[in-house]
Amino acid sequence: MDKIKANGQNETLAGRPRASRNGQVWFPDFMIASFIFVVIAVLFTVFLANQESHGTNIDVSAIDDANAISNMLITQGNPTNWTAGSVNFVGLTNPGKRLNSTKFASLAALDYNRARTIMGTKHDFIVYFQDVQGNQITVGGLDVAGKAGVTPGNIESQDAGDIARVGRFVLLSQGTQSDIVEMVIYVWN
Repeated sequence: MDKIKANGQNETLAGRPRASRNGQVWFPDFMIASFIFVVIAVLFTVFLANQESHGTNIDVSAIDDANAISNMLITQGNPTNWTAGSVNFVGLTNPGKRLNSTKFASLAALDYNRARTIMGTKHDFIVYFQDVQGNQITVGGLDVAGKAGVTPGNIESQDAGDIARVGRFVLLSQGTQSDIVEMVIYVWN
């Protein structure tokens, strides 16, 4: 029979504590918990694998090129007053980030493949300008420079994989007035 000690604990006749069911791990409980853990781990792994395979596979080089071209075009270029025949580095602004419409016309007159080489891109591109309301504007008598036949209106219909768009704000001087306009660069492969 069991003895009860002064502190209230049950003790077997051999002096060892009697096993109570509280706090014990039973083998079937352990197996069920292990099974649930493994199932959750497998489902999580499958979910992650599917997320990566269905994620957007954007050509990061198109985005990088769009940013590099926009950074280049907001400079003055090299030489500072470059023309289609003398350009080493294409830039469309004067000091103070004011757009030079003559340089935009020179970019449009530049052989397209030479322009891509000077800009250091293998991607196709166009450059155009729009006002703060988003309306395309003409600069130096031109609407778009870049790949022939491509406009903002038909860019989506091009046989293009990824299209990257970058916009930069510049000042456009027209007579005595200056307006803020957005220079928009589309790059695609």
